[in-house]
Amino acid sequence: NLQPCTPETKPNWLIEHYQGSMPALRHRKECYTESGGIVDYLEFFFTEPSLTPTKSKSSSSSGEAVLEGFFPAVAQYLKAPEDGGGGQDDYSNVPLDNLKAKLATLNDHLADDNKIFLDGDKFTTLDCRLVPQLYHLETGIEGFKSGVPNLA
Repeated sequence: NLQPCTPETKPNWLIEHYQGSMPALRHRKECYTESGGIVDYLEFFFTEPSLTPTKSKSSSSSGEAVLEGFFPAVAQYLKAPEDGGGGQDDYSNVPLDNLKAKLATLNDHLADDNKIFLDGDKFTTLDCRLVPQLYHLETGIEGFKSGVPNLA
């Protein structure tokens, strides 16, 4: 049975055995709390509709290529102090510049042929990977930064 929950309505088994981690999928006595693991599990056991991307991973225009290094750039930016101390050798803008470059690559990829999803018009595992990363970026900015940076 499908049992949606919110952070406020987590079932006890999720809190007791998985530290309340979300998202979570429990099916056939197995539980997965990592987004990538959930996607892989769903793709394996529920094959239709397929979430497999149609473009080759090796293609530089693939969604896979666009996502490469995206989350490390997010994490690097969120972990960086907002005030690098100044000075000529200050590298405090490097994490933000890296994030801007990754977001620009993502934007350009989606703008190419007016794509709706990373693989075109089809929702795939790539989109399943991207959505939590964007959520972490948004919530990380709210929790750790003094405001939304200028990403232009």
